[in-house]
Amino acid sequence: MGKVIKKLILLAIAGGIVYGLLAYHIVFYGTQMTYLPKANLNFDWTFVNVNPTEFRTPQKILSDDTLREAGIGGVMVDFGIISAEKRRTLEEKMRQEKYQ
Repeated sequence: MGKVIKKLILLAIAGGIVYGLLAYHIVFYGTQMTYLPKANLNFDWTFVNVNPTEFRTPQKILSDDTLREAGIGGVMVDFGIISAEKRRTLEEKMRQEKYQ
């Protein structure tokens, strides 16, 4: 009976981890980390690094519909990567490009 309970507990823990990976974006910026709820349960963009580089600019990060709809812009403002005004400008630009 003890073995069955241990297996059920391990299965429940594994299920919780998989659900967490399906339900949240794990956003990294240097040594900081935060969780951002996903709009839908999926494995898309589970781990996101928002540390700006030559190839990973705030504009490129915000150009992804999945991340933008989840609220990645707010996370970048909280981390101090961009200002709130810059976020509004970039998000408006992305919305206009999407509907053209």
